[in-house]
Amino acid sequence: MQKIKIFILSIILMLLIIGGLFVPKGRIEGKVKDKDDKPIHGAKVKTEPLEGQADVTEVKTNEEGKYTTDKMDNGLYLLIVSKDGYTQKQKNATMRSTLFSGFNCSSRNIDLDIVLQAEDEIEGEKELVIIAIYNSPANIPRGFAWDDTYLWSCDDYTNKIYKHNMDESLSIIATYDSPGGRPRGLTWDGTNLWSCDTSTTANKIYKHNMDVTLSTAAIYYSPGNNTFGLAWDGTNIWSCDCGLAKISKHNMDDATLSVAVTYNSPNSIPSGLGWDGTNIWSCDSSSDIIYKHNMDTTLSVAEEYDCPNLGPNGVTWAGENLWICDSYTDKIYKCKIE
Repeated sequence: MQKIKIFILSIILMLLIIGGLFVPKGRIEGKVKDKDDKPIHGAKVKTEPLEGQADVTEVKTNEEGKYTTDKMDNGLYLLIVSKDGYTQKQKNATMRSTLFSGFNCSSRNIDLDIVLQAEDEIEGEKELVIIAIYNSPANIPRGFAWDDTYLWSCDDYTNKIYKHNMDESLSIIATYDSPGGRPRGLTWDGTNLWSCDTSTTANKIYKHNMDVTLSTAAIYYSPGNNTFGLAWDGTNIWSCDCGLAKISKHNMDDATLSVAVTYNSPNSIPSGLGWDGTNIWSCDSSSDIIYKHNMDTTLSVAEEYDCPNLGPNGVTWAGENLWICDSYTDKIYKCKIE
């Protein structure tokens, strides 16, 4: 009888774990230090959840510079670390619990050391930090544009283009039918929205009128069959093609939007383009890396940022923030480079 009870309890525990009803808490811990590896005492470590309903927590480092934030639910967190005399630092941490044999559930503790830079020091290494996450309007978000007031997105599943408020939920102001069958990229030229499409009957780049239907003002053939991203540099349209692994700069002085220059993409599947006011940025969904390009004769890579938890399929800059859409998670990410 005792063996039967143990068996039944084991089955119940297993069902609770599988159903997500019994999920262990995790812990984020580490040391805050300066560039010389010296501990920083009294640094404030604030942890904000970017997913789920976990509470915001705040702790301070001890004399050894150590901190511990425990009882953490699964999800993505933003750590904001600050101390008078130092530049504030932000870092992401992803908490995931693990399940071991024998139905023993154990949390994954994250060791995360953070280096603070004195305010008078030269800027150090940069990294991409996610500061907010939003649900995409549909299942396959592909491209972004920023018109100086509103964010625009397109979705490959619904064949729609969306205009968003810049509020807490990125709510939708208006929804438009895409002129083709598979919208993959967007950009804004200061007056008009542009989109690209890779459906078998389209493979076009569209310039849109800013009317109630977002009607087409002009239609151009894409350089290839898989144009996945667009950007506007203030003078020219740029496009990227994931089939050709090329990035193209287009002429604006003829009726064909002909290609002025073609560059090799840094990796095999370029999936989005953006412009920060000075440089072209691209993202690649094969490497999950975002690239900042030098504006030289080869469009060489100036900086690159790893996105291990994302499959970037579109990027745009809006002020000081980089926006990324991910068709794997169906999420939209607001990021900072710091």
